[in-house]
Amino acid sequence: MRLLVVVLVLFCSVVSSPAAETAVTADQVVNRFLQRDLIGSRLTPEEWKTNIATLVGWKTEPDWAVLVVVESYRAKPVQRAPDGLRAVVEYRVLGELLDGQWIPRKKSPELQRVNFLLDRQDGRWQVKRPVQPPHISLATAIRQLEAAAGEFQQAGRQAMLQQSLQQLRTLRDAGS
Repeated sequence: MRLLVVVLVLFCSVVSSPAAETAVTADQVVNRFLQRDLIGSRLTPEEWKTNIATLVGWKTEPDWAVLVVVESYRAKPVQRAPDGLRAVVEYRVLGELLDGQWIPRKKSPELQRVNFLLDRQDGRWQVKRPVQPPHISLATAIRQLEAAAGEFQQAGRQAMLQQSLQQLRTLRDAGS
């Protein structure tokens, strides 16, 4: 029994050690970044610091005026490239929120291919490029607009946010 406890303690210390964190593969880094981006982890400094900062090579997240709303994404396996590792990600883009105004794509969803470049930094894989606007889900976009609509009292801005919110809810209810 004592041996089992010692083995469990050693196993737990290895799993939670910094060395275990560096064992994350480049594919896992890409997938974690994409999943966290989709749910809006790049939209606030707190979320970015907690959920994104260790996955990327840039030190701060720009204050984006544009949010890309996506139906889904698919990451192809990471491949070697002359300047590091490259992962091709295909997004199915529904449209964009430009300062809260919904701008749908003419052909929705529209396929967007993005090449992510990864590099090792301090023994960890990180996304180095591109530093692109957040690619968020429809549900995340609706939550963002609901929060923004509650903050703004200016009539014109409020009306625009409500109109965008209604358009996104209609899109959601239609099954996108």
